[in-house]
Amino acid sequence: MFAFPRPRPKTPEVGAPAWPFDLGDSWLIARAGVAAGRVRVVGRVLMAVTLVGFLAAALSTAGILVPAGSWPALVLASAACSAVLLGLAFSPTLLLGFAIDAALACLAVSGWWSPANA
Repeated sequence: MFAFPRPRPKTPEVGAPAWPFDLGDSWLIARAGVAAGRVRVVGRVLMAVTLVGFLAAALSTAGILVPAGSWPALVLASAACSAVLLGLAFSPTLLLGFAIDAALACLAVSGWWSPANA
């Protein structure tokens, strides 16, 4: 959702929740004074790394082009990048994303399941 622009409502709603996927509204810009352009560039890089990492992990799960043994490292790195991206645009509505990243990281670290064992 970070790759898509903020949707424009047909009629403005008073009290509508803020769009949590706008890196231009990052707490780093408001509180730490970091330039909005830098936050957006870092966010785009993190989006790309997360997407490519999870895609490679999916291919690893299916045994296509990527060895199954690299699955834990790919999932762990991708979940970490995703968590940093969510942290850049922190909003309470993104807590589920943090939980999913944590669950994936625990799964990758624990070795409870991996495509090599399946």
